[in-house]
Amino acid sequence: MQSVKSQLDRLTTNISETMNKITNREKFLNSNLDSLLTEYRSVHVSIEIIRRVAISNVIQFVLVSQEQYSKVNNRYRELNSGVIERQRKLTRITEELESVKQEMEERGTIMSDGSERSLNIAFVSLIT
Repeated sequence: MQSVKSQLDRLTTNISETMNKITNREKFLNSNLDSLLTEYRSVHVSIEIIRRVAISNVIQFVLVSQEQYSKVNNRYRELNSGVIERQRKLTRITEELESVKQEMEERGTIMSDGSERSLNIAFVSLIT
């Protein structure tokens, strides 16, 4: 029984020493890593702030870009509708011009035919 008690005492002592070593090592690691953990947390918070600001900036840029695109697109539509209207006017004027040209050609043909007859009649009356 004495030997068991002494073995248990030794085991208790060993466990206590081991526990003390573990506790001391844990304190040492905590004290050394605490500054690193604090720095990590600080960097992590900074990165999160930067990420949020970047996302906000990207969203704002996209919104501004969409607004500018919308303005440019609306202006293009306005100008394009003006061009289309001018093309319609040009087509109408070109058709009118062709009509006037055709009418002038017909009048010229009638006049030249009439002139030839008049000349023929005048020539015939001179001969006779």
